[in-house]
Amino acid sequence: MAWVQDGHKAWELLHGIPVDLLIADWKLPDLSDTELIHMLRRDERLGKLPVLMMSGGADKSEIVGAIKAGINSSTPISLGISPSFLTT
Repeated sequence: MAWVQDGHKAWELLHGIPVDLLIADWKLPDLSDTELIHMLRRDERLGKLPVLMMSGGADKSEIVGAIKAGINSSTPISLGISPSFLTT
């Protein structure tokens, strides 16, 4: 398991290690909500990678846009917890 703080670092990491699932935040500091998903879906090796998007503030239009971009699932975060709890 690995954790990064922005989309560009995630992109680099995805190309550097084997990955079975991407869990990403809607509000990446350096990419729009769907840019990373579009990049993944166009990539030959990562195009079928399952993606779960999480957010504390995504509205319906953002969710619809992400589904159209190719996410596999989404879930709200309402516990006030940081993704850093995923770090091993």
